[in-house]
Amino acid sequence: MDLKQCVDKILAGEKEYFNVLVKQLQVKVYSLAVKMTGDKEEAKDLTQEIFLKIYKSFATYDKSVKITTWIYRIATNTCIDYLRKKKELLMLNEDQEIQIENRPYSLPDKALENKELKLLIQSKIDLLPESYRIVVVLKYINELTFEEIADILKEPANTVKTKLYRAREKLRDSLKETVREGGE
Repeated sequence: MDLKQCVDKILAGEKEYFNVLVKQLQVKVYSLAVKMTGDKEEAKDLTQEIFLKIYKSFATYDKSVKITTWIYRIATNTCIDYLRKKKELLMLNEDQEIQIENRPYSLPDKALENKELKLLIQSKIDLLPESYRIVVVLKYINELTFEEIADILKEPANTVKTKLYRAREKLRDSLKETVREGGE
């Protein structure tokens, strides 16, 4: 069953089709939450919270907007709210030291290099300002168009393009600096 049929059934009062919608979109929503928060456990909780919000507000869904755009908007806003609350908590607990786990890997050299590169890039994305990070995640991780991102963020497409350009510049500079320093 495609998403449009599923949405039509839900709007017609057949709430059991919400489970079908969840099954079709939960991996993408979870993936977005992981990329935005950097925490798989928190992303699981956020994914549940996101789908609960979607369920509660489904009656307000405007069919002139793509369902995925509407869902990504809710997911993005929920993740932003989470990050803001987390930032406030971090400010309250500035004295705490942040620990990063070091785990030994037994992968072949090439696979290890690729994994390390992905981790390095993800760590640099995590350091981007929130407005840039969101655009990078939506564009490159969730593979949305500029127009879809603009709809989600309620910003002009040119603003999204500018943020993406600036984010790439910051990432490029940050990665160059890391290479100059000989690694992170």
